[in-house]
Amino acid sequence: MMKASVIIPSRGGRARLPRLLAALEAQTLTDFEVIVVCDGDIDDTAGLIDTWSGPLNVQTVVFPENRGRPAALNAGFAKAVGRVLIRCDDDLDPQPDFVAN
Repeated sequence: MMKASVIIPSRGGRARLPRLLAALEAQTLTDFEVIVVCDGDIDDTAGLIDTWSGPLNVQTVVFPENRGRPAALNAGFAKAVGRVLIRCDDDLDPQPDFVAN
């Protein structure tokens, strides 16, 4: 079982997510997954995630229409396999020990 799951609800986050994903790739802890929930994919955020290459274990959940942040978080939590669930906004710029702490 993975140590952690980072859940990222996003609506229109295509421009913001690359910075966050790069910061998550630089984490000191590597035993975690990332789940991006596209809450009504209005800017092809899912396409960005599908083309993301690198060491991250990134998955997506896509809602065809906006269902709201609570629904997006619940969908991410349901898909998660980590022992610890970490909620993360798509505009966060976390420090390298974010997941480890």
